[in-house]
Amino acid sequence: MGFAIPIDYAHVIIEDLINYGYVKGVADHGLILLDVTTQNLPAAYAKYGITSTGVVIMESKLTDELKYGDTIISVNGAKISSSSSLNSIVRAKSVGDSLTLKINRGGQYITVTYTLGERGAEDMALE
Repeated sequence: MGFAIPIDYAHVIIEDLINYGYVKGVADHGLILLDVTTQNLPAAYAKYGITSTGVVIMESKLTDELKYGDTIISVNGAKISSSSSLNSIVRAKSVGDSLTLKINRGGQYITVTYTLGERGAEDMALE
């Protein structure tokens, strides 16, 4: 199987990698997430306050409104079942676009809207 991209696009990517160490303009949700399923919900998570399944926020770099242990229910109205589904939504967005997250925080449902940042070199190392 082979893939092809236009040389003009490849040139931009190469220049960004040389000059910045990452590709500029890639949106980042700024979240460190944990997919918690019934299979991996050990009692050990409970001591950290994680007691339910879903996509759990471990850290938020772009907004203080999202807290450790918040469980994401939906993003822009689309139900979220895994961090992969959230990442798919973000890939279709641009830096500066907004996300509206419905979260469960200790049994209360809260809506948080925040702006996507730009993915930098330090974020690429996490994947």
